[in-house]
Order: sequence, then structure tokens, then C-alpha cells
Amino acid sequence: MIEKLGGFRSRIMRSVKIDLQDVGLGVLQFTFVDPIYAWALAALRVSRSGPLYFQFCPLYDPNTGERLYGASVKCGEVMHKSCARAQSRWV
Repeated sequence: MIEKLGGFRSRIMRSVKIDLQDVGLGVLQFTFVDPIYAWALAALRVSRSGPLYFQFCPLYDPNTGERLYGASVKCGEVMHKSCARAQSRWV
């Protein structure tokens, strides 16, 4: 099924091109593993040696008090929903 969607590797790899021709370096291309996938894989590996406990940590702008997203995994909605789901299982 994954192959129908373009293959596993194409789903976890990211590539960014940065144009530095203005400074004589041409176009640089960086290829890397998606940070969310890498984080999840590391958590899975660590969890094999003991339990992991995560806590959702909302992030707010210090000046406006506005809710911010994207600063890290722990501040995102996925972590918020995951922690809420895990808490409901513990009760």
C-alpha cells in the first residue's frame, strides 16, 4: 500500500534548495529525514528500554498572549491530543 503512495522513503525524506548564486555559491540542496519522523523513531527506540512520559506544553507569545504553533513537537496539537488520549486511559 505504501508503494502506491510513492514509497516509504519519499514520505520521510525532505529536500530544500537554497539559492546562493548572489554570493557565488550556486544552488545548494539539502536532503534530510523529516524531523517529526526522526523524533517519533527515537521515541520508539527509547521506549523499548523503559516508559516514556510526555507532557503537552502550550506556547504563547510573551507580548500578545497569542497561542503559537510549530516551535516544537511538545507544543503542537498532535501532542495535545495524544496526551489527552493517554490521560483518559490512565484514569
